[in-house]
Amino acid sequence: MRGNCKKITGMFIIIVVCSIVSQSSAVEFAGGTGEPNDPYQIATAQQLISIGDDPILLEKHYVLVNDIDLDPNLPGGKVFTEAVIAPYEMYRQITPFSGSLDGNGHSISNILMVTNSNNNSESYFGFIGYLTFGAVVEDIHLQNISIRGVGERAGALAGYNGGMILRCSATGNITGKYSAGGLVGINYGDIVSCSAFCNVQSIPGGSSAGGLVGGNSGCMFNCYAIGTVTGWEYVGGLAGTNSSYISNCYAMGNVTGSEFVGGLIGLNGGDISNCYVTGTVTGKKYVGGLIGYLFFYFYWNTVSQCYAACEVIADPNDSIGGLIGESEEQITDSFWDIQVSGQKISAGGTGLTTVKLQDSETFLDAGWDMASETSNGVADIWTITEPNTYPQLTRFTDQYTVTQLSGRGTLDDPYEIATAEELAAINDYDINAHYVLVTDIDMSGMVLTTAPISFFNGTFDGRGHIISNLNIEGGSYLGLFNKIMTNGVVTNLTIQDASIIGYGHVGALAGVSFGHITNCHVTGNITGISYVSGLVGLVYIPYHTAFEDYVFNCTTDVVLLGNDHVDNIANVQFFD
Repeated sequence: MRGNCKKITGMFIIIVVCSIVSQSSAVEFAGGTGEPNDPYQIATAQQLISIGDDPILLEKHYVLVNDIDLDPNLPGGKVFTEAVIAPYEMYRQITPFSGSLDGNGHSISNILMVTNSNNNSESYFGFIGYLTFGAVVEDIHLQNISIRGVGERAGALAGYNGGMILRCSATGNITGKYSAGGLVGINYGDIVSCSAFCNVQSIPGGSSAGGLVGGNSGCMFNCYAIGTVTGWEYVGGLAGTNSSYISNCYAMGNVTGSEFVGGLIGLNGGDISNCYVTGTVTGKKYVGGLIGYLFFYFYWNTVSQCYAACEVIADPNDSIGGLIGESEEQITDSFWDIQVSGQKISAGGTGLTTVKLQDSETFLDAGWDMASETSNGVADIWTITEPNTYPQLTRFTDQYTVTQLSGRGTLDDPYEIATAEELAAINDYDINAHYVLVTDIDMSGMVLTTAPISFFNGTFDGRGHIISNLNIEGGSYLGLFNKIMTNGVVTNLTIQDASIIGYGHVGALAGVSFGHITNCHVTGNITGISYVSGLVGLVYIPYHTAFEDYVFNCTTDVVLLGNDHVDNIANVQFFD
């Protein structure tokens, strides 16, 4: 009897597996096998939409080989009532997207989505409903996207992002009830070098509307949003709310709400650096040119090296400021234009005349990394392009030039790093590429305020060389790398005589790491408040995995000073 039961069970499993394989193989893509090195090629709208037909396909890898038009007026077109790919409703337990999609510079245009949600489900609306941890979407341009109705967590690209979004953009109109964003509704992952030219609105009774994301609990770097954002509470030109890390970003446009309204962020409990806003901000309570309300979320949160040059209007005049409406947190080296804003007060920052806010000396004296100087760093984060203009983020200007690196960035021919300028240039190249240090680098004479290398997902081989006198005095997520991502690998490197002073997530090598670090060594002084370590402030490791699988043969000889979570090598947090 038992033997027969085993045979029957085995036959059932075989039938089920064959059925799934058959269903997957029935999809005819333009080429490829769906593996990382041979992704399925997508050439038509039908092929694109078919990704959501089979849970197995949501784990595969794809590349666009054509622009795709999803206009509902075209033959075979339709109005979508849920996400095109991976519509995710928690109560239905639909599989999220966990693979990769490379747009290859192509566009997906004219998506029309009419949404609805109810109290029995959590809804995620966008081109992709739900991007889970490990998913990657890159180099896709969404054009003329329209999301209408009362959907919750709505964004042109994704309703929810827990993965990585690189070099993507969106244009269109986004409307939702809770967490509406030009690109993403809710972000818990990484958004790097992305933009949105969208009009975003949260409907009456809703909350959290942002030009790029509705609510941010992940990391955003080198991003911007241009458009009109309208809502009731938690309304921001870039993000409605933020509880994590945003750097090198800006927002332009008109932002209108009632409470917690800011040109960049409506309600902020995270770390903000190197950001600016222009336009008009209108609200009633907790209204600020940059941030409406800056609240105490983690005690390492700061706002540093930011400015606001926008008109600020509030009626009644309750908790309003040219830079910050209300603040419980640290604000350093940040400014607002008292003439343009019409506001002489702020809960933080320094008010300046337009003339002073367009003078490069103002920012050099405050330690900003300006182009054509090296004492504040060599990344050239900021520039004033012509007389009588405000500072701009250099990478978004016509004057922006990329430092040329030798090599091709492949495993066999990696990019070569020989100077501090070339080290900073990694931010301008593919974060997934391969890099090698070909000589020692001495960074004496520079006082940086942010990590020289921000987000990194490739390989960096020090080849036994030394980076010495790395000196950083800034906010949070500090080290040679801001964040080493899941596929990031750093090996064979010594950081000598480092001096790092910050707040949270502070280490000589990295503030945070999800990647692999081997044969790295550190000497120096590391000071912070929380998650302070000699090597990495905080290392994330999957459950049931040994620490040595992620950090191996590394040593530190450092003087550590911190209040909470202090470790010679690295603090560790396990995750599913």
